Order: sequence, then structure tokens, then C-alpha cells
Amino acid sequence: MHELTIARSLIDLASEYAEENQARAIDHIFVRLGVLSGMLRPLHFCFTSAARGTICEGAKLDIEEVAVTVECSHCGQVGSPVNQYSLRCPNCFSNTVKIVTGNEMQLVSIKVIENSDDHRPLS
Repeated sequence: MHELTIARSLIDLASEYAEENQARAIDHIFVRLGVLSGMLRPLHFCFTSAARGTICEGAKLDIEEVAVTVECSHCGQVGSPVNQYSLRCPNCFSNTVKIVTGNEMQLVSIKVIENSDDHRPLS
């Protein structure tokens, strides 16, 4: 399960950050995820169970889905492909394109709950 490995990696990164900042818990984890990864639903599905028993238990996973854009090596057009299953240039319909966005997976930010009683999130 690739998504479980990714969820555990996010939890490890967030836990390390929380420890370095002496946080009591993780409140939110914000991630940017390209639609071509195919991980949006699977990652949401397994995050809760992967976080169980960790400092991330109860944390919200917020995922910003990043659309696919391509750059055509034939005409130079940059834009959304004809569709995500046929990555062709939106201008000349060439299939010699370079994917510009849509493959990424990026941990954007982590919000923690401080150890103090005021529960103010850090970022």
C-alpha cells in the first residue's frame, strides 16, 4: 500500500516537527497533491488509521488538489491537457508534452497545539 507509506511519512515528519517545537499535538497537516498521483482518496482513507496512537491522532489532513498542466514541445503551449487520460497539447493536440504540474506531492505546513494551556496553534 503506497498510500499507507506516504501517510506514515507525513506523520513522521509532523511528529518530528512537533517534538522540535515541544508541541502537545498536531492539529492540521496541509498537503498539495497532484491529481495524477491518484492518491487523494486513498491518502485520506488511510491517514486516520495510520495516525492512531501517534501525536497526529485526531489531526485533520487538508489536501489541496493540483490540476494537470502540460507544456508542448511542438508548439510551446502551456495549459491543461485535452483530458487527464490523454495528455495531449490543448493547442495542437501533439502528444509530445512535458508535465508541468499534477505529479507533485508537497507537505505545505503543519499546525501544532502548544504544550501550554492556551491551545494556540503554531505554524
